[in-house]
Amino acid sequence: MAGITAARRTKKPRARAGSAEITAPANALKAYADFKDINRPQDGQTYARMVESGAWVQDFTYIWFKGTWVYAATVEELRTRRIVGWSMGLRHDAELVHRAVLDALSKYPAPPILHSDQGSEYLSYRLQDLCRKLEIKLSCSDKASPWQNGFQERFYGTLKDELGPISRFSDLSESKSRI
Repeated sequence: MAGITAARRTKKPRARAGSAEITAPANALKAYADFKDINRPQDGQTYARMVESGAWVQDFTYIWFKGTWVYAATVEELRTRRIVGWSMGLRHDAELVHRAVLDALSKYPAPPILHSDQGSEYLSYRLQDLCRKLEIKLSCSDKASPWQNGFQERFYGTLKDELGPISRFSDLSESKSRI
């Protein structure tokens, strides 16, 4: 050989919005799920009984707008599949999701369960304290199990399809009103 060694690329560490402040609670919605195959839950589950839980589910999505990321956080009531609260911001952090939950609570009675994924945005002392005061049980999907919050995943797919290219809006306030 010629004595040449190739340089190896190293992966850059992923930027994180923050670290979780609390330990992720168990998935309270699992008790309401009916699985076709318990060993492969992603291969089909019936959501029919989950809507009986009275739970709200929450998540956020990224939207690319004029050279910057904008984040929309929503809270969805499972029974009606209605978005009961939401917020937008330039950061995906605990404050973004907290504002969405407060928006929902300003219009509707507190749910028995508030479900999300295990993102650090949902695992804050502030959200935990709010839920404790209102007797809301926090619930999280298992790690790497997006189908356990499939309602929100489906909503964001539909939202982005119906919204179309967000670049057509003149400014952030117009995009917010369209969303």
